[in-house]
Amino acid sequence: MTKVAMYYSLVLFLKYLNSLAQAPRLALSVVYPIVVRAAVFRGVKAAYPFDSDLADVHLRNHQIALVMTELIGEFLAKQAAYIAGGLPQMASVLILQACCEIAGMWATHEIFGPAKACARRWWFRHIRTDDTSQADPLTAEMSQRDLLLEAYMYDARNSVEYLAHSCIPICLVVTGADPWMMFEAWAMGIGIEVVSDLVGSQW
Repeated sequence: MTKVAMYYSLVLFLKYLNSLAQAPRLALSVVYPIVVRAAVFRGVKAAYPFDSDLADVHLRNHQIALVMTELIGEFLAKQAAYIAGGLPQMASVLILQACCEIAGMWATHEIFGPAKACARRWWFRHIRTDDTSQADPLTAEMSQRDLLLEAYMYDARNSVEYLAHSCIPICLVVTGADPWMMFEAWAMGIGIEVVSDLVGSQW
């Protein structure tokens, strides 16, 4: 599944994207990289099942999965943006991608994070009844672990997205795109990314 998602994303999807009208092309440029991130991450994680005796190895595999996910997801997202057409079309894709990232960050901290903590607390109190007094400490410990892994994910994403912003325009210039237009697109993309990171840092 992971190999299929990677191959389709990096080769066939971009060809398919060029054949679409403006509206579905814009929608897929925003939504599809998110789907691919989830598919690749789950695929890599499934290849390394958790072993409680090797927690450090599991953490390392989790980090490898995050790096692979962000590499593929960011390069796919930025390539979809930079082949969108003119500067207005590129800006639309990049801004929508940034808005989705910020919305996802907000939802993680304000909705999914608290909901996951409540579910874990309920689990420890009602299912694992051997020591209910440990429900709150265990929940807090797992929530702290989630925050650390999330911070690692965003560090990896922030590193890769600026790399993708630079590599994709250069590759397009090499394959025949207008250098000045790609420079303008690169400057615009970096500016949008900086603003997105500043807004996202509030969460």
